[in-house]
Amino acid sequence: MSVNSHCMHTSRLLLYVGIVLLGLVHFTSIDAQVLRIRVLDIETGEGLPEVAVIGPTDTLLGYTGGDGFFEANIDLSWKWLRFEKKGYESNRTLLDSYRQKALQEMVVYLIPAVEVSNTADEVTIVEADIEDAQEDLSTLLQASRDFFISTAAYNWGPLRFRIRGYNSEETPVYINDVEMMDFERRRIYWGLWGGLNEVTRRRYTVVGLTASDLFFGGAGGGVWMDMSPDAHRAGLRLSTSVSNRSYRYRLMASYTDEWKDIPLRYTVSSSVRWAEEGYIPGTFYKAFAYYLGMRYRPNRYHQWDALLFGAPIRRGRATAATMEMYRIAGSHYYNPNWGYQDGRKRNARVAFANIPVFILRHSWYASEDFTLWSSFSIQGGANGSTALNWAEANDPRADYYQKWPSYFTDSTVKHQLAEWLHADERNRQIQWEYLYLTNLNNFTSIDKVNGTDDGISGLQSLYIVEQRRYDYRSLQWTSKAFWRPAERLTVVSGVQALLFKKYQYKIVDDLLGGDFWLDYNKYETDFVKQQYNLDRPNSIARVGDTIGYNYRALIQRYRLWSMLFYQLPQLDFHLGFQIGWTGYRRKGLWRNGFFPDRSKGYSELKVFLPYTLKTQLTFKASGRQYVLFQAMYQTRPPAFSNAMISPRTRNDFIPKLEMESLIALEGSWVYRAPSLKARITGFYTLIKNGIRHRSAFFDSDNARGLDEGEFGNIILSGIDRLHRGVELSAEIQLGYGFSMGLAATKGAYRYASNVKFLIFPDDSDQPLPLDSFVYVRNFRLPGLPEEAYALELRYNGRRYWWLSLKANYLGERYLDFYPYRRTRDFTRGLVREDPLFEKIVAQERVPGAFTLDLFGGKSFRWGPYYLLLTVNASNLLNNTDIITGGFEQYRVRNYPNGYPNLNIFPNKYFFAYGRTYFVNVSLRF
Repeated sequence: MSVNSHCMHTSRLLLYVGIVLLGLVHFTSIDAQVLRIRVLDIETGEGLPEVAVIGPTDTLLGYTGGDGFFEANIDLSWKWLRFEKKGYESNRTLLDSYRQKALQEMVVYLIPAVEVSNTADEVTIVEADIEDAQEDLSTLLQASRDFFISTAAYNWGPLRFRIRGYNSEETPVYINDVEMMDFERRRIYWGLWGGLNEVTRRRYTVVGLTASDLFFGGAGGGVWMDMSPDAHRAGLRLSTSVSNRSYRYRLMASYTDEWKDIPLRYTVSSSVRWAEEGYIPGTFYKAFAYYLGMRYRPNRYHQWDALLFGAPIRRGRATAATMEMYRIAGSHYYNPNWGYQDGRKRNARVAFANIPVFILRHSWYASEDFTLWSSFSIQGGANGSTALNWAEANDPRADYYQKWPSYFTDSTVKHQLAEWLHADERNRQIQWEYLYLTNLNNFTSIDKVNGTDDGISGLQSLYIVEQRRYDYRSLQWTSKAFWRPAERLTVVSGVQALLFKKYQYKIVDDLLGGDFWLDYNKYETDFVKQQYNLDRPNSIARVGDTIGYNYRALIQRYRLWSMLFYQLPQLDFHLGFQIGWTGYRRKGLWRNGFFPDRSKGYSELKVFLPYTLKTQLTFKASGRQYVLFQAMYQTRPPAFSNAMISPRTRNDFIPKLEMESLIALEGSWVYRAPSLKARITGFYTLIKNGIRHRSAFFDSDNARGLDEGEFGNIILSGIDRLHRGVELSAEIQLGYGFSMGLAATKGAYRYASNVKFLIFPDDSDQPLPLDSFVYVRNFRLPGLPEEAYALELRYNGRRYWWLSLKANYLGERYLDFYPYRRTRDFTRGLVREDPLFEKIVAQERVPGAFTLDLFGGKSFRWGPYYLLLTVNASNLLNNTDIITGGFEQYRVRNYPNGYPNLNIFPNKYFFAYGRTYFVNVSLRF
């Protein structure tokens, strides 16, 4: 990109920012009125004295009297008031200026500081149902989860359900206005705040295209979390949990000082989660989490919030396996990633992360109709996973295909090997002792190492454990302004600037008894092509040294967005736009032997100019019925991880790289009444021109033109994906403490086009001369249940206990597939009527899944002390045959007649846990 072009884009962005900021300098005052409020204890119905009433600018308005009454001048533009009292849940009650005109008095209930719901979210009780008495109808808000959302998260999530089949990039997550994402892969890593349940309770969730004045959002909506100290309940909370899932035990503690009319407030929180072995053999879990939040408010106009949190973790991983391996092991939880070392289980695939996050936010409450929030964040640290690596030695993996009976043709050998593997668990796991013994018997002398004339002698490791690192650093600045120029009009505008750097490299983690590792490409014979780093040929590596590849992914992103909300008595209108500038660049730190002149240094700067338009109409048919229509059109760059041919070895972007486009339409009918809450939504989303990148080792049979054992890059482009379907959610109050919930969705998540197909060998500028299309039109998107249903019966007892039973069914799920098998090149010589043709190209469908889940709890109160006991049991029927996903292997072998033999590399599968439980005890005072 030329300097002039870059300056032009920068000037254009500054002009857009200037236009928005100039448009946000006008303030308009709104009349105030006297509002009479009464605050009651929900248990006794008695008025509560000394309840702090706090305005939206966090100004103390005063305290309730002895009978719970409070009168104050309330500005009609205010959106909410907060009520705080020690021993009670904080209540942040939404205001509706039109409703207050008719009512003139608002009743607010405070709940003793115990949970009474079956989710971890806050519970807010507001005034009685009065919608039908109003001339102007309140705007539809989705500040809390409906039954469909909670079911999708807690009950369907373990079965890999995703709302509307979307990837996480369609539903951004914001913490104090900072977008939380791995921008190189465009994926959200929820583990960044794992274990911090106590400080992530205050969240605002939007599904689909429903408008929010807190964030612009994506096709799947968004999640906005407030982690500032003011969002947390005052007091000390301790909890302990036991489970038989990924971790066995959890300890949590948090403390927030009591709200006072002083400038400083703080919250501290931490947790520990661990398991020597999780539900699947060979896995373990060791996690710690910490949080410190400080709030400083020198006056009514300004507030500073500073947050520091992190969640360091190490956990042993499991992986998919073939049905043959599960059958021989006698369990659907066979895990080939571990083996015994000195009598203890050791996992070769250990995931780890330690990425602290710091956020500083300034809030300027200029007036009741203008507020400006500005946030700055720094985050970054270590992230990666370990794996085995080996030089000229036998494959050490326990699931290597040549170690299993299906590889052999002799029936006697098959039978004997199956019996041997089944007889002893150690026989089907990693042989750590063998790896150490091999290294200890490999004394070697090597000349001219590290690019010098020096030699080295010692134990050369043929097997090592390496760390594959994906560290990153991120700087982000956001600013968001709320402007109310008229009584019915609200404008929200924002800017974002992001600098993101991903560090991609490998290091030696364990030499397994050896003295050093010779870092070279074992699949090449040419000396130059063998070198990962030509500036240091014959590189010798020890523990902690970098090996294999070493490069940086550099991403810059600038965004400007604005949203308009206009409210009429029976119609709400929303219009939003977003424009941006995104730049990608690779920086290679090594000169790779495949591309000596195009691997080190900076690549070209690839620039994209994405934009988004969205709109919403809400018809308020009555105080209980709403009809919504929404639409969105978006262009966006591909993820950096999909944009380059082979970022490990070169600076080349994929030829003719273009942006994706997305069009989404949505319509909903919503009904809200005390005895019934219901929602029906229809949605249609078409995502065009997607790109998918995958790297794999190939046999000569996999793709004509590749050598045996060659590494290649599979690039699929022009991918069109269609997501369409309907959602239903209903909650019905049956009386006498009983209620019923229903959630259902029926969708179609398909490839809407055939896909362009290229294979680039790792050492070549040119793709293989293969047929250029993968014929997958109408194939299902893999791993996504297209239909899901849930029915819950719940009972709430009078003495704060509850019990719910939920039945779930998920169906229409399909495995991921190997694209090359759906090309003419792979199936040439076969006619469509041949049974082998259908076996090759068909996408495997897995059976539907039915589960029963039980949840219950009881709360107790002794003076200022509150105890909560909750018990959750999932998959009560202990169904261990539920397949949650899987994939076709990216390898194939041919029969002697040249036709594919699909039995050598069969499909691999993941299975859901059987019966699990989670018991939690919390004490708060």
